[in-house]
Amino acid sequence: MEQIHYRQTAIPQFALPVDVSHFTVDDYSLQLMQTYSGDQSLIPISVSANGNCFFNALSVALFGTEEYSAALRVRALHLKELYEDNLAKAYAPELAEDLQAVVTWWLDVKSSF
Repeated sequence: MEQIHYRQTAIPQFALPVDVSHFTVDDYSLQLMQTYSGDQSLIPISVSANGNCFFNALSVALFGTEEYSAALRVRALHLKELYEDNLAKAYAPELAEDLQAVVTWWLDVKSSF
């Protein structure tokens, strides 16, 4: 069985507007939008309800197909891990100092009673 490496999957350059005419209009969402939004320029479409609907919708919005949803998901998780580590390294000492200041303040307040 061939392994697919989604980080290496080529994702094409997207160009707006994307043709979504081959998708089904989500009638319920369309009714809600017309009732509460008044914006007639947007048309909600249905994407596969397979637990990956956010990335399916993102892939459709960018490329007009759900084909790139898995690659987008993997890249989003990779970016999350990359930036999460960098943010923790950058802000953890500062947050620890702030937390210590709050604890010290609380102990001072508590001891004054």
